[in-house]
Parts: sequence; C-alpha cells; structure tokens
Amino acid sequence: MASPPLHAPRPDDNPALTARVVRGHNLGLIRDGWLVYYYDLSLKPSAIDAEMLYVLKASDGRYLVRLLRAGKKRGTYDLLTATGPVELDIEIEWAQAVVWIKPWRLTDDEWAQLEVVA
Repeated sequence: MASPPLHAPRPDDNPALTARVVRGHNLGLIRDGWLVYYYDLSLKPSAIDAEMLYVLKASDGRYLVRLLRAGKKRGTYDLLTATGPVELDIEIEWAQAVVWIKPWRLTDDEWAQLEVVA
C-alpha cells in the first residue's frame, strides 16, 4: 500500500513545483531534513549557471542537490558541495535549479513517506 502524500508548504500552486528532502550535511548551511523545491521538468541543463544550486538525478539513480560545472568528458558534469568531496565527470539524467529552500523538521512518520536527496 502506498503512503499518503505529505503536504509541505508551497511557494506557489504550479503543478510542476516539486519538493524533496535534503539528507546529510554536504550542503553547508542547508540542513538535513530541509525541503528544496524545483520545477520538475526533467531536463538536462542547457546552460549551467555555476551560481545556482540544482536538484539532479545522476545516471546511477541517485537524487542529489549540488552545484554543477561542466565535466572534462563530453556530456558529464562535476558535482560540487560545500563540505563533501567533488564528484568528477558524472553523467546525469536531468537537473533543475532549486527555486526555494524551506527549513523543515520532519516527524519520523514523515521521513518514512518521502523520497529523499543527499
């Protein structure tokens, strides 16, 4: 049986607006459990803005929140964090810029319901 959806606060009613939960401490001031919002268009970045934070899906299936820069190999990206290691030449399925970050404290039940990003 599927879990009921969690109703998180939203900055607007656009149906493409999606939230994911940050897990871990690689993003500096963005804390474990906070929500990051992006428009779920599932597009590869056409022009990387090195100043923007992205939610992405790596080709190995991981969902991550990272800064991006062009990788050395064609079609790859370097994934940067504030405190974690840089991942070089990573293939990604899609990336979307983070448009809103919401500090959030989830209950244990809410943690169990959400798909998370690291």
